[in-house]
Amino acid sequence: MKKYKLFAALSVIGAGFALASCGNTAESSTSGATSTPKPTDTLPSTTTTTGTTPSGQVKNDKSYVVNVKYPNGEPVKGAKVQWCSVENGTCYSMIPVDDNGQAFTNELETIEGDFNVHVNSLPAGYTFNPYEIVQNKDNHVSDAVITKLADATVITDATATSTSPKQLSQLGYYTAKITKGKDVYFYLDINEAGTYEIESYANETSDLLIGYCGNDIEKIGDPNKYDNNSGNKGNFKYSFTVSEEEASQNKHYVFLVRESASTTSFAFSVLKKSN
Repeated sequence: MKKYKLFAALSVIGAGFALASCGNTAESSTSGATSTPKPTDTLPSTTTTTGTTPSGQVKNDKSYVVNVKYPNGEPVKGAKVQWCSVENGTCYSMIPVDDNGQAFTNELETIEGDFNVHVNSLPAGYTFNPYEIVQNKDNHVSDAVITKLADATVITDATATSTSPKQLSQLGYYTAKITKGKDVYFYLDINEAGTYEIESYANETSDLLIGYCGNDIEKIGDPNKYDNNSGNKGNFKYSFTVSEEEASQNKHYVFLVRESASTTSFAFSVLKKSN
């Protein structure tokens, strides 16, 4: 029987979340965080319910400028760009790009601080990391290169279960949607030694946990080894190493994603970082 390894990316909001099956509660998070209005992922783009679209602006040397591009450098038409405060999550202008894929705003010229760039209304099959770019008064012109998904099919808790996890076709970028209180399971065959990294494109301030538990799909439970990112807003990364011996054993590497607070959509990547 093929062996399975489980790495779990759990997104939970609130306090006192205890990991049940493996019985390790000492490391679980006991705090949450409340943030100001923030964008919510509707993948493959990121969207928001806050912010305005100022009209009649004229670009100047202090304008915040974003050029949205495909990986080949061509401009993306039809996208919208929004700037959100790194400090408190408050979102400002929502600006459509022009025919050259460029959007700009003058709204932030008098506001201190750093701002993440969110790119919305992307073409089907693409996503963008909402924490990739940080702009401020000293660095306010950027290229936003969107990323092609390895598979445009959205993974859901109805199609990726503990007894029948969804197989990822390759390393790359994917999207998933989880119903409140449900889990999504997916796996990847890794046959090359090296260090790999899971990254979730989270737009929430929440308690994010990633962990490992067992190597048999029939015995999958909550992880007994994990790292947490309690109360932080932003992407969450988790690295793991596959040895030469493990790579030769043709194991499945199984990931669990959990959202206990609300139904949510998100993007994530599984990439090889080094040999």
